[in-house]
Amino acid sequence: MAYKYFTESFRYDVEPKKRKRPIRVAGDVPTTPDKSPVREDIMPLSLHEEGKFSPDILPHNTVRGHLIGLDSLGGEEDPDNIVPMYGAFNLSTYKTKFENVLKGTVQVSGVESATLDLRIKYGDDDNSDPRVPISFSYTLKVSYLNATGKAYTDSFPHPAPQAAFVPYDGS
Repeated sequence: MAYKYFTESFRYDVEPKKRKRPIRVAGDVPTTPDKSPVREDIMPLSLHEEGKFSPDILPHNTVRGHLIGLDSLGGEEDPDNIVPMYGAFNLSTYKTKFENVLKGTVQVSGVESATLDLRIKYGDDDNSDPRVPISFSYTLKVSYLNATGKAYTDSFPHPAPQAAFVPYDGS
C-alpha cells in the first residue's frame, strides 16, 4: 500500500458510540498510472458506528468520495479512503484542484518520485455534520530526475450545496 491513512475518533448523534473518520493521508504518489481496483459498495469510514453491523446511509446530497482516486493514483477501495462528499464538488472542485493536479504534476516525464500529505478537516459544531469534511489541504513534494525538487500546496473548502428550494416567507 502506497498510502497510510490516519484516523481520529469522534461522536455522532445522540448516541454516545464512537466512530472514526480519516483526517490525513500520506504516502508516495505513483509516477506511472496504477491499475484501478474494482469499485465496490464500500461506505465511508465515518458512517460506521462502533458495534453496528451496517453503516448509515450517505448524508443528504453526498456521494462516496475517494480521498485518493482509484483511477491511476493508487487509491484503494477501502472505508479509510472514502468520505461523504457533495456530488458536484466530488466531480468538479476535488477532481480539478486535487486529482488532476496530482496526475498532471507527478505522472509526467522527468519525475523521479513524489510524496503527498493530504489533510481533511471536519466541522464539529451544530452547523456541520461531523461525518462530512468541511475542507481539504495538501502538500505535494516532487523530486525530478535532474536532482531538483519542488513543493506544491493548496487548500480548498468543501461547502454544502445551496438549498434548491427556499420557502416563501410571506414578504
